[in-house]
Amino acid sequence: MPNRILKESICTSENLNLLPMETVAFWMFLLTATDDFGRALAKPEIIKGRCFPLRPEITAEIIEVRLRELQAEKLLNLYEVEGRRYFQIANWERHNRLRAKAPRYPGMDTTGASLLTHDNSCQHVLSDDRLYGIGIGIGIGDGIEERDSKESLPVSVKKPRKPTAKKSVDPLKAVERQLFLNWFCYAFRESQGDRYRVEGAKDGNILKALLSRVPVKELVAKACGMFTDINFPKSKRPSLGMLSAKLNDYPAHINGKLDDFRQRGLLPPEGIMLEDWTPWKEQADETPS
Repeated sequence: MPNRILKESICTSENLNLLPMETVAFWMFLLTATDDFGRALAKPEIIKGRCFPLRPEITAEIIEVRLRELQAEKLLNLYEVEGRRYFQIANWERHNRLRAKAPRYPGMDTTGASLLTHDNSCQHVLSDDRLYGIGIGIGIGDGIEERDSKESLPVSVKKPRKPTAKKSVDPLKAVERQLFLNWFCYAFRESQGDRYRVEGAKDGNILKALLSRVPVKELVAKACGMFTDINFPKSKRPSLGMLSAKLNDYPAHINGKLDDFRQRGLLPPEGIMLEDWTPWKEQADETPS
């Protein structure tokens, strides 16, 4: 791949500077993997081999999360052509000279190409959840059950300058956050009749903080309470920020409201667990392109 030149405009880019520094560094490495049209395969295993061959702490799961963060801030687009997923760096033609006559990878304007939204692009991660034993079971009794993880996965991409003791980190938190976010966006649409706009790094930080305070099963129950709260301020809309602000206003257990929540479409039918229930995928398929 040809050499890339970074312009000083990245220092004042609002979208780029909303992201964590780890994601900004990831974006810079990603530029080296693209063809002369700013495109490349969006397969985490391939990106790891090309961009991070000597960084064992950067896993395919971390790469997937970073891709979604960049997509949420409109710094790249994810799309599929004939079942293969690609990414296109946003505004590539404004900052780079097109030396090659033809692209190495198909573009978003290719016949049969489908642009992946922030909602449906993350299903690539969720399809691998079973490998790690993730479960947020809903539909057995009035509670929500969790399965134990089978193995540990590193989630930190920071490399300390000096050898230090590794912090104890729940290896499944990133995937757990994505599963909850998918459900939250779906529940918002079911209860509010509109799409939930994910505010990139802001919502990501709020959700990370929420899950550090409240187990997933309790957070789902509290969110259901917020979505069905008849006294919710009419001047505001449910959001992750409002859920954080009003966290103590809603019960941590479903407490007999299971049937009501199911009828509203917020929880799966009896006997089906949340990771087996993907109505958000059906919503994405129904959305006009």
